[in-house]
Amino acid sequence: MPLDFYRAAFEHALEAVVAVDDDRRVVAANAAASALFKTPLESLIGRSVDDFAHTDNAELIERLWAILLAGGTFRQEVEIVVADGQRRRIRVAGKGDVEPGLHLAILGDITRSTEQALTSRRYELLRERAHDVVFFIARDGRIVEANHAAETTYGYTRAELLALDIRALRHDMAGFEANFKTALTVGAVFETMHKRKDGTAFPVEVASRPSMVGDDVLLSVIRDITERRALQARLLEADRLSTFGLVAAGVAHEVNNPLAYTLTNHELIAKELPRLAALAAASGVSDEVAAGLARCEAMLGVAMEGLERVRTIVRDLNTFSRADPAAEVLVDLHHVIDSALNVAQSELRHRARLVRTYGEVAPVRGSSSRLGQVFLNVVVNGAQAIPRERRDLGVVEVTTSTTPDGWACVAVSDNGVGMSRAAQERLFVPFHTTKPGEGTGLGLYITKNIVESHGGTISVESEEGRGTTVVVRLPPYEATLDRRRSGAPTAP
Repeated sequence: MPLDFYRAAFEHALEAVVAVDDDRRVVAANAAASALFKTPLESLIGRSVDDFAHTDNAELIERLWAILLAGGTFRQEVEIVVADGQRRRIRVAGKGDVEPGLHLAILGDITRSTEQALTSRRYELLRERAHDVVFFIARDGRIVEANHAAETTYGYTRAELLALDIRALRHDMAGFEANFKTALTVGAVFETMHKRKDGTAFPVEVASRPSMVGDDVLLSVIRDITERRALQARLLEADRLSTFGLVAAGVAHEVNNPLAYTLTNHELIAKELPRLAALAAASGVSDEVAAGLARCEAMLGVAMEGLERVRTIVRDLNTFSRADPAAEVLVDLHHVIDSALNVAQSELRHRARLVRTYGEVAPVRGSSSRLGQVFLNVVVNGAQAIPRERRDLGVVEVTTSTTPDGWACVAVSDNGVGMSRAAQERLFVPFHTTKPGEGTGLGLYITKNIVESHGGTISVESEEGRGTTVVVRLPPYEATLDRRRSGAPTAP
C-alpha cells in the first residue's frame, strides 16, 4: 500500500499512537496522542515518556521498557499525569523494535470506563450492605429499584418489590399524596407507618428527594424507627420515674415534721391513758368508762405501730435520697439492706414471703443511698418475677456472708419464673426488660454501674421455671483502700 495510506491511518487513528526511541523520547505522535496528553503536537515531539509517567508506576514502567528494548510486546493498564496535572488511567499496547531503535505504543484512555466500573461497584456495595432501605420511585409511584435492605425489611423479593407501587407499602394513606408531591419537587423528610408483606405495621422515617438519575425518579431512603420509638418511650418513662423519685424524697422530708410531733403527742397520750384508767377505777367510775379507756389504750397501741412504720419508711426514703459521696462513707450493709427491704414491702407483701439469712459481713466503703438502690432494684426484681397467683408459695431470700478472701457477699434469690439463656445475656443492656409494661429496662444496667463503681461485681444465675439468684460482691473497707493506692482493682 502507498506510504500516504499508512501516514493517514497513523494521523487520524481514534486512539493515541506514539513512537519512541531507545532514549524514551517521542519521535512521532498523532492528534489523538496530543489530545490525550493535553499537549500541543509540536511540544509533545521530543518529550521523554518519563515526563508523563506517574511515580506510583515507576517499577512497572521499567519492566515494560525492558520488554520493548528486547523487541517484545505487552498489554498493560497504567496511570499517567497529563499537562494539567490530572491523573488518567490508560491501556497501553506496546511493540518493541518495529524498526531498529524505534518502538510503538497505542494508548487508550479508560479513565471514564474505570470510574464507571468503580461507581457501579460502589452502588452494588451500597445496595447490598446499606442498613437503610433505598428505593428509586417513578413519578407515578412505581418502585423501579430497591436494595437488599428493602427485601429484608419488607419481606418481599426484589422482583416482587419492582412490581409494586410505593403506596402498597403504606399502612396509612393519610398525607401520602401531599408528601409525595413535595418530595418530587423540593424533597421531604417525614415519619409515617409502613407495612410488611405479612401485614405487620412498623414506624419509619422517610427522606425523599428528586434523584440525579432522570427527571422523574424519586430517591427515597427509609429507616425503620421501631427501636428509636421504643427508646424514646422508655426515656420518657425513666424521666417520669426520676421525677417521681425526687418528689417522693421531698414528700418524705415534708412528712417528717408533722410525723415527729404526732408521734410525740401519741407517746404522751400512751403514757397518760393508763394513769387515767387507774384514777377512773379508784374513783369508782362505771365499767363502761373503764372499758372505753382500755379500748382507747389498745387502739392507741395499734396507731403507734402504724406511726412507727411510717417513721421507718420516711427514714429509709431519706437514706435513698441522700447524696453521700460514693467512696467516703463506711457502710453497714445489713442496715442498708434492711432499709431497702422496708421500702420494697409494698411489692414483697403481694408477691412473696421474705426470708433474711444474715451472716457475718465486713463493712464496706461507699454510698449508702446508691448501694440501697442496688438492693432495692434486685429485691423488687425478685418479687416481680413471682406471679401474683403464686404468692402463697413465693419466697425471696436475702443472704449475706463473707467470701474466703474477705469480700462482702449479698445474694438475693427468688423462686419465680426464671430467665432463658438469651434473656440472661442481655440482662445488663440498657432498656432491655423482661417485664414489658412494668419496667424501663434501666434498673439492672444502673445497678451494675453502681456495683462496679464501688469496685465490686454482680452476677446472675437463673433457670426457667425455677428462679433466679443475683449475687453482689463488694470489697471490704481495707481492700478498698489497698485498691485505691495501687489503682488496680481485684476481683474475688
